[in-house]
Amino acid sequence: MVSSIPRTRLILVRHGETLANREFRYIGTQDHLLSEQGQLQAEQLAEALSVLPIAAVYSSPLQRAYRTAESIAIRHALALQVLDGLREGSFGSWEGMSRVEVLARSLEDEQQLLAWERDPDVAPPGGESFVMICERVLTTVGQLAQAHVEQAIVLVSHVGVIKALLCAALAACRREQSSSHASRSSRAHILDGTSRDDEQKAVTARARAEMRAESTGRRPNLLH
Repeated sequence: MVSSIPRTRLILVRHGETLANREFRYIGTQDHLLSEQGQLQAEQLAEALSVLPIAAVYSSPLQRAYRTAESIAIRHALALQVLDGLREGSFGSWEGMSRVEVLARSLEDEQQLLAWERDPDVAPPGGESFVMICERVLTTVGQLAQAHVEQAIVLVSHVGVIKALLCAALAACRREQSSSHASRSSRAHILDGTSRDDEQKAVTARARAEMRAESTGRRPNLLH
């Protein structure tokens, strides 16, 4: 039987492509717009999600996420709600730079970058550590999970935010974080706005099958 514990279904969406994404730059809190390809991806994602019973759509305040979320909200005739807790982590003085550029900037930057990649407590100069991102994101999503019990909601955000939620689900964040309400009472499906249309539809089909199974009290066969 399917568990009777009340929970919220989170559909985690990464924004569509920006030009800086193509160059593998640390965008962080910089407010880049979607590229033409990113706008197309947002429309394709909205189409893929149009078959699901979505109760609410939440977005990071950054334009690349907001514009991606806007297409989804319109398809479901929902008001788009913006939450600062879903914004991307800050890369501080590294924003706009690539990894190669940071490594070449100075010996201090090189050492800081390598330490940051190893240790979740280390932050970029003037930026946020991964632990700080986790704390912010889990607080926000925990509140949403309590407000949307037994509902499916879409969260359009960024790589850092989604990583934080995955770490919580896998108990890879600090112990006090991984035991949060968000990780204990939520189920997540992840869609990357930059993925192919067929990949997005496959994830959506899986989510739809699980929702139908839960509504009838049966576990779906997802092995095909």
